[in-house]
Amino acid sequence: MSARGVSACGARGQACALCGITADGCNTQGECACGDGRACALGQRCVDGECRCDGDSCPAGCCASTGQCVALAEQSEALCGTDGAACAGCTSPPAATCSGSTRMAFQSPGLCNLGRCRYTPVELSCASGCDAGSCMGDVCQGCLAPPPFLCLGNVQRRFASPGVCGASGCAYGSSDTVCAYNCSAGACLGDPCSGVMCTTPPPASCSGSVRKGWVSPGACRGGTCSYAPQETTCASGCANGRCLGDACQGIACNTPPSAICLNGSTRRAFREAGTCSGGSCSYAFNDTGCAFGCVNGVCSSDPCSGVICNAPPAADCFDASTRRTYNPVGTCVGSVCSYGQQTLRCNTPPATTCLNASTRRSYGAIGTCSGSSCSYAPVDVACPFGCANAACNPDPCQGVTCTTPPAATCVNATTRRAYAPVGSCSGGMCSYAPTDTTCPYGCASGVCIDPP
Repeated sequence: MSARGVSACGARGQACALCGITADGCNTQGECACGDGRACALGQRCVDGECRCDGDSCPAGCCASTGQCVALAEQSEALCGTDGAACAGCTSPPAATCSGSTRMAFQSPGLCNLGRCRYTPVELSCASGCDAGSCMGDVCQGCLAPPPFLCLGNVQRRFASPGVCGASGCAYGSSDTVCAYNCSAGACLGDPCSGVMCTTPPPASCSGSVRKGWVSPGACRGGTCSYAPQETTCASGCANGRCLGDACQGIACNTPPSAICLNGSTRRAFREAGTCSGGSCSYAFNDTGCAFGCVNGVCSSDPCSGVICNAPPAADCFDASTRRTYNPVGTCVGSVCSYGQQTLRCNTPPATTCLNASTRRSYGAIGTCSGSSCSYAPVDVACPFGCANAACNPDPCQGVTCTTPPAATCVNATTRRAYAPVGSCSGGMCSYAPTDTTCPYGCASGVCIDPP
């Protein structure tokens, strides 16, 4: 019989188990082990007696701070990565740039897609110009960078982006998620049983003619394996944990373990009828992929099932001079609705009008966004000649030359009235200053009569 080693562990006649990179030896019970502890979980490898997650053990996922390998299907914007790199949050978008007076930035946090962070681009028109990726004089810059996610006990708090710009800067709404397996560094931790294979039960023992064994595979809870006890009365006696003679005589393998989550996205269910070998029952299993995750042996349902995204946020102010509206119908991801948005610069003031018969009212070209509405400062101008059709009437005397006074006349029999050669215009009409002269010998036809 060959010596036990990392490639062949087992005890008391049980089938040898191949340990692979998850172990560096066997413990005294014949179980695969890493150093002084149990074998490493899937996605880890045993190095110098310690379990380690790296590119060799987790090539298609990322390594969380807990040492777990987070598969692509289990990743989120808080835990994203591939090639065995350390998991990171999608909170480092590309730097913003300027194109004329337009700022091109990226919304944070991004979305994790196949281990890579993807960020939604957002264009913002800068009222005072754009320089070095920033709108000049704008304290909010579109409110695209919310605070990082944080943990409140086992609750993950996430902040919505974009936020709302106010006088003192950006404000961000938040939502809380209860983490099934606790929260650390702003991220919900994965299932500690992910990758744990409960296939090495304690060795069987004898109590008189009763064999006390364990059902394998067992169930994992909180990262620890437990095995259901199984007692068998041995017809020919029991020794060293084995029934003498036919070890399976009288054993009915019809109590399979409950379904378990093999990892965060795979459910393992065991068949009702098992097989007996060496006095122990084993059960064939079927693995099912869980598109929306696996928790406590059950595939999670689609978190968006029944969710209707038809309640977008109310219109708000993107910045001090830009109004933002949202699409009436959104999309659901992970039970959360998101809505496309549009920004409208406050640069469409009301039409100019006549406030009254002598006042013209116009509005500033760039308005101010407040309370989700654009408002424009009015500019009133007095119209000395009246206001009509949103315009001040022109001066009716413009272009009028008063150089044709009336002919001289006789006011009475002895008074002649003549008019100044240049008059004045008012309301479009010319008037001339009169000059009266006394005629001693009388006045006729506008002329003083000569003396006889």
